[in-house]
Amino acid sequence: QSTLDDNPLLARSFDPQLIAGSNATFSWSKQNSHSKESFTFVANADFSGNLLYLIDQMFNPDEPFIFGINQEITYSQYSIFEIDGRYFKNYNRNLTFAMRVNTGIGFSYLNSKESGLPYVKQFFAGGNTGIRGWQVRQLGPGGEPELELEDVFPFQAGDFKAELNTELRFSLDFLASGMEGAVFADFGNIWSLKD
Repeated sequence: QSTLDDNPLLARSFDPQLIAGSNATFSWSKQNSHSKESFTFVANADFSGNLLYLIDQMFNPDEPFIFGINQEITYSQYSIFEIDGRYFKNYNRNLTFAMRVNTGIGFSYLNSKESGLPYVKQFFAGGNTGIRGWQVRQLGPGGEPELELEDVFPFQAGDFKAELNTELRFSLDFLASGMEGAVFADFGNIWSLKD
C-alpha cells in the first residue's frame, strides 16, 4: 500500500475498470527450406472503450458513464499497438541462430487520460521470454530516478516497450546425448509516457 500511496498513476491503474473493446492481429510467416531460414512477423492492435464512449456521448454527454454497486467502475479507453518479428537460421543440425525484435506502445485518452492504461494491459520487461537476467516486471521503466528494488518490484510496467533478443543455440552431444547450450544477448527496457 505504501508503494501505491507514493505513486498515484500506479494506484489509479489498479482501480476497478471495464475493458470492452476489440483486438486485431496480423500474422505472416515464411520458411525457406533451401537456405534453412524462417521469418515471422506479428502485428497486434488493441482498442478499448471507443464504442462505449460514442454511446455515452449520444445519450448522456454531460455526465461520465460510471456504474457498479457503489458507482465506482468506469470504462477504460486506450489504443495499444505491438509488433513482433522473429528470424531463425539453421546452419546445420547442431547450430541455430535466433533473433527477435519486439516493440509496442499504448495510449490512454479521454475517459482514461488521468488513470492511464490498466495494469493488466501495460508492458513489462524481464522473464525468460523477454530480457533474461531480470525477473518478470523487475526491469524498468527507463528514465526513472534510482529507486530501491523493494519499493517498486513487482509493479514495474510502462506504456512503451522495446526489446531485441539474439541467441546462438548449439548441440553439446559430445558431452552428453541430447544436451544443448546457448549464448544470448538481450537489449531493451520499458518506458512511461507520463510523468
